[in-house]
Amino acid sequence: MVGKDYISLKQDIYTVKRDNRLMISFSDFCMATDLAISVNSTQGTAGGWFIREDQTFSLDAQKREVTIMGKTTQIDPKDISIDGNEILVSSTELEKWFSFSFDYI
Repeated sequence: MVGKDYISLKQDIYTVKRDNRLMISFSDFCMATDLAISVNSTQGTAGGWFIREDQTFSLDAQKREVTIMGKTTQIDPKDISIDGNEILVSSTELEKWFSFSFDYI
């Protein structure tokens, strides 16, 4: 949900429940939300920007690091994984990275 408005996604997103986490395909998420982020699932990386070009984004899933607007943080191993050709990220991490919340209706 963004503000008081809900955004409905126009495509399916591959999602897996692991323990108490909902793990979401990062490439599907970026496509469904039209983020200007290119995902290379085979290398476990992603880069680009969101909302405005000065809001840069870089992800290295193998190092479990995300850099948002120049600030690098470590990702808990439980919140990210490479599964076959998918980078899976927990919904909790996505909410932190992009300042929104998932509401399932």
